[in-house]
Formats: sequence, structure tokens, C-alpha cells
Amino acid sequence: SKRVNFIQRDLLQIFIYRLFLQSDERPRRIRIEDIKRVFPRLAESSIRKRLKTSADFRRTGNETSPFSN
Repeated sequence: SKRVNFIQRDLLQIFIYRLFLQSDERPRRIRIEDIKRVFPRLAESSIRKRLKTSADFRRTGNETSPFSN
């Protein structure tokens, strides 16, 4: 339902901010894989959409895709 989607979206956003706060790197970085472990049913495009509002995407040489804040 719509209400469940809103709650899930808000929980995802909170989780993203907490990951940024826990990051010891400067600039702060997180990986999509860390988010997907907690929210396995979410599509990567949905996660990227939420990350777009709070982070800049910067691709590295690794297979993973870090976002920095």
C-alpha cells in the first residue's frame, strides 16, 4: 500500500544518513551493497534515487559504487 511505501522510503533515508554518520572516511562514503544487505528487496534504482538527495555519486575502480557526502 501507499502508506507502507512511505514508511519504507523514510526508513531507507534514515538508514542512509546513519551510514554516512558512521563513515570514518573524508569525504564520508557509503556503498550500495551495505544498503542492499538491509533492504534486499529494494531495486538498486530505488536506492540510488534516495541517495541522490543526500549524496554525490562517484564511481571508483572497484566493482562497488560509493556515494560520498
